[in-house]
Amino acid sequence: MAKRLAESGYSVLVVNPFYRLKKAPTAPDHADFSDPETRKMLMSQHDSLTAETGNTDAKAFIAYLDSQAAVDKKRKIGTTGYCMGGPLVFQTAAASPARVGAGATFHGGGLVTKDADSPHTVIAGTTAAYAFGHADKAFQTLNQLLRSRSIAYSTGTHSRPLTSLRARSSVELGETALPLRAVGE
Repeated sequence: MAKRLAESGYSVLVVNPFYRLKKAPTAPDHADFSDPETRKMLMSQHDSLTAETGNTDAKAFIAYLDSQAAVDKKRKIGTTGYCMGGPLVFQTAAASPARVGAGATFHGGGLVTKDADSPHTVIAGTTAAYAFGHADKAFQTLNQLLRSRSIAYSTGTHSRPLTSLRARSSVELGETALPLRAVGE
């Protein structure tokens, strides 16, 4: 997803959200969540993330990206998150809405929770367009929220890969596409 955002003209922020605990890779190849020890290790990493660290980290990551000579600060940046890193996409876009123009998650976990600081609660103040790749169809709540707030997004399941980052409006049924090709196209 990061490569596709970069091909669309964004400087892209891709971070290891668990950098405080472990250098990448942070999980074994083909980690099995049904294995109790693997799940315990992965969830301990997950539990180290909070809305506060997400906000603080996002500001620091964007400042670092902006300090790079290759980054055009007049243009918006993109950010991605895989699985447990998905919530950081929302937190980054909320921490700097003037800088973040696109966010993409693949198999983003915990994007909508019942907690008061659920990642989805910060998206109302963002201006980014979003693309989501989900493993199943359990994303209807997120889609309803995005539509109700007229936030640009595109969503799909692994069996129907994203072919573009589409801006949808709950007011209009029209769509605008930002190029974002699925892997393998």
